[in-house]
Amino acid sequence: MDEVCIFCAAEFPHETTKLCTAEPITTEEVERVIGRVGAPEKSGEEMSNVEATGRKRASQAKPIIKGMTCEWAFLKEAGGGIAPIAGCPGHPASNIHHGPDKSVLNNDPETNLSRICAHCHNRWHVANDSFYIEPRPEHGKTWLPDPELSNGVECKPLAFDGPKMTKVETLMLEAERSQDDKRGRI
Repeated sequence: MDEVCIFCAAEFPHETTKLCTAEPITTEEVERVIGRVGAPEKSGEEMSNVEATGRKRASQAKPIIKGMTCEWAFLKEAGGGIAPIAGCPGHPASNIHHGPDKSVLNNDPETNLSRICAHCHNRWHVANDSFYIEPRPEHGKTWLPDPELSNGVECKPLAFDGPKMTKVETLMLEAERSQDDKRGRI
């Protein structure tokens, strides 16, 4: 097995040793050499609380850092699913959203996790939850919209690079939503 300088791996300042390398060591290289730290990841069937564990994994896969804005800001079709929503003008990110696969164990940050604001999160669920069969599948299994409930409308994938609204379009939509909120509609 290859040996790695633990100080280099931790990016800790130290005097050079015979194990030091000229190039910084990546996390992948450390894992390759010494293995992944901690217990092996459990499957949904092995967990006592799938939802809590899945949500914790999501926050590790795509953490929200203070100052981040909603990843759906200005998107014309945000969130994927049967009924993607129009995004916000850039509210602070406060929620980690699973979707369009609502399984908490699908924590792919590119295709199923989004850092979004509470406004977009609530709007997406209001627009899409009726297309999912309740109750939540056991053991964190895939939870996609049911084709019969969506009248054959295809589930769109999550896309962060889709068509954008202009600032004016977004602000006009936000003003309209504000009026609808005052009237009790979403």
